[in-house]
Amino acid sequence: MTTASEPTAPKQTSPRKKHRLNILLIGLLLIVLIAAYFWYQERRNHVYEVDARITADSLTLSSRISGWVTAFHVIAGDTVRQGQLIAQIDDRETQLKLEETEAKIRSQTALIEKLDAEINLLTEQIENNYQRALNDRIAVSSKLSIAHDGLTQAREDFNRADSLLKQQLISKQERDRAYTAFKQAEDQEKGLQAELAASEAALASARAERNQITVLKKERIRLFREQEILQTVLEQHKIFLQDHRIVSPISGVIDKTFVSENEFVSPGQRLVLMHDPMQVWVEANIKETAIRKLSVGQPVKLAVDAYPNWDLEGQVFRIGNATTSEFALLPSPNPSGNFTKITQRLPVRIEINDIEEEKRAQLRPGMMVEVDIVVK
Repeated sequence: MTTASEPTAPKQTSPRKKHRLNILLIGLLLIVLIAAYFWYQERRNHVYEVDARITADSLTLSSRISGWVTAFHVIAGDTVRQGQLIAQIDDRETQLKLEETEAKIRSQTALIEKLDAEINLLTEQIENNYQRALNDRIAVSSKLSIAHDGLTQAREDFNRADSLLKQQLISKQERDRAYTAFKQAEDQEKGLQAELAASEAALASARAERNQITVLKKERIRLFREQEILQTVLEQHKIFLQDHRIVSPISGVIDKTFVSENEFVSPGQRLVLMHDPMQVWVEANIKETAIRKLSVGQPVKLAVDAYPNWDLEGQVFRIGNATTSEFALLPSPNPSGNFTKITQRLPVRIEINDIEEEKRAQLRPGMMVEVDIVVK
């Protein structure tokens, strides 16, 4: 006859097994403590952020003038060199204005050259006339001085002869000869005085003709000023003509195009968007609670999502002075009075250390980057 089995007593763990279990638990605890220590040190000595992107100065090429796009030579993704022609705007009207201004300048130059020839010819004639009149005046003046001395001598001779005649020391015939000589000398002096007046008049006329040269020279100055104005207008047309050629100001990459050939563009309208692939950096948005740990020059480890095998390094170049929310296009007002505190972020610019140009060219604006900033 079968009897009911008695309840079995629970197995007791052997002391050896308990010892092994305790060692295992202690080991796990040590591993957790070591991991926590290293995690704490990592948090203490590093600032790690995933909100970072490759950034570059995007350059927008616009048109300063209006007109039809007669040629457009690039598409998105093209690599262009500095000075390369991007687009050509119809410049026929400007070209005609430039040629018209050049013709006016040539005509003005011909007028100035003609006036210079007239001034040179007239100057030579007037100077000859003036010199001749001056020489005549000097000659007449010299003759008049001699005639005046002769008249004085003839007058004295006549007075002496008249006195001697009264004393009956000479004959009346001798006295008449002295009188005749005196009158001739007097007439000669009057004639020379008339010649002197005529020579002075001729000299004054020659001086007046010199003033005519001054008037012509002032006319030349006026023509020259007009030519300078035309030259300025010509330079403006040249600049305006250059504005019809849209060239690349830098060597870079075309990111986006906004027009096509045969479209009509207006002043200020965007044509292309481009950037220099050699001038890129990392823009990281760091939490405001960690910004106090950062300073310019701290080393940074960079991990680009697109190229996980690359080991890039950089350094903190500039720390922003305003949070990113300050530049939001749509502000977030709080009319209801409800407020939720959100940790703000400040932009930090990180310069990428020297790498191969081929690698740097592959860092395209907008690519995601993870940054590890060593703060100690």
